[in-house]
Amino acid sequence: MEYILQLEKQQKYKLFWSVIAMTVLLFLFSVLFLGFNGVLLYAFLLFLTVITPLFLGRYAFFIILWVLFVSYFDLFKQIKVGGTNPINFAIAAFSTPFTIILVYKKFHEVVKELPYVKYLMLFALIVFLNFFRYGTSLNSFVEIFKYFIALLMVFCTYSYLKTNPAENIFKWINIFMITNCFAAFFQRLTGFGLMIVEGVPRIQGFLGHPNSLAFAINIFLPVATYQFINAKTKQQKILWGFSIVINLLTLLLTFCKIGYIALLFCLLVLFLYVPVKIKKRMFFSGIALFVLIILINYLFNLQIVESIINRTANNDSFIWRLTVWKLLIAHLNPSSYLLGNGIYSASNYMATMPLLGNQFIHNVYIQYFYEYGILSIFFFLIFLNPAIKFIKAVFVYKVKDRKTYIFPLLIIAQVFINCLTDHSILAKTILFITLIAITIFYMQLNDELKANSLTKTK
Repeated sequence: MEYILQLEKQQKYKLFWSVIAMTVLLFLFSVLFLGFNGVLLYAFLLFLTVITPLFLGRYAFFIILWVLFVSYFDLFKQIKVGGTNPINFAIAAFSTPFTIILVYKKFHEVVKELPYVKYLMLFALIVFLNFFRYGTSLNSFVEIFKYFIALLMVFCTYSYLKTNPAENIFKWINIFMITNCFAAFFQRLTGFGLMIVEGVPRIQGFLGHPNSLAFAINIFLPVATYQFINAKTKQQKILWGFSIVINLLTLLLTFCKIGYIALLFCLLVLFLYVPVKIKKRMFFSGIALFVLIILINYLFNLQIVESIINRTANNDSFIWRLTVWKLLIAHLNPSSYLLGNGIYSASNYMATMPLLGNQFIHNVYIQYFYEYGILSIFFFLIFLNPAIKFIKAVFVYKVKDRKTYIFPLLIIAQVFINCLTDHSILAKTILFITLIAITIFYMQLNDELKANSLTKTK
């Protein structure tokens, strides 16, 4: 017994010094990357991002930090250094040691409860190892941080839900999404921050691009609908109903074609699965929203209807995408099929062809196969693995309410639809919100299956 206790002390001792070493390395890297500003930010955020949650178990702090605050910092382009906001970098740098500690403490527990986490870990490792390829730029560290923090978000969500209700996390996400909508409306009414694409003014909110905003709303709508249907008070129903309406209106103003297609798919599935009472509400709410759009369009002369028609009728962006995809596929070397060409190699190749006018691939399947080869399959297994269990919940297991798990399936479907013509799932805030929602529904399903002893329908 004494030997075991001594062994545990040695393990904790090694872990402590490993984290110290990682922190020192990250500190030195921030000095090189950000200079004196990096040192100040690093010191300022030490207490907030590591000491407080590590010793007090404040997992909610990390979830709120990344979902609510980090996206706001991206707006401040004037303080960016080398294309990266130093606040985001400092938070990410100090989140990494905490990720290591949390994974160390809860690895077996979380992987047993959430099997898809092992694919997230493998993909994070693949991205990390690619950093050491010859010619990889230092700013590729941003990509590495993203997947380590995605791990952190899942582990924090898991730990938080052990003692707190999931509704709290959904409320924080709802606050972000509603605030995002108001910021987007402000852009449309004032003209500040609008993005003009193919002659159409498009809003982007805090997320940096109209396509990203549209995708964020598409993955949020199943969550909002689920919360609306299961609201326990009239006040909650009003709040979530308002959120659904305002996010739908915002989605229309992004003029994102794949967003429209994904929305129609989502609404069709929801209409088939929700109760008759909710179907009636959806129908009349749709009519009310249509009238509201026409009224706003008339009062503020926003030309929403005209812009939607012009945008959907214009196929230039899709033709451009096809050109890019053909070029990337043609440039693939059989020797790179297994390991790919490395972090950002697809956008770097695009940069050699300035006539294309864009360095974004707009197809995650092609981009990640080009960058990570066949090993990129681990990224898609992060979503495919839980999808299989949710499908079983709907069609195989005798769960309490099988229709509940159509909502996370819709979120995952939105991911795979978006990956066809865009890369918004790779944006950190959207990726984190997606994984948080999947984790919440997965843990809910685990509890229900345990209560039913995993009995299956005949």
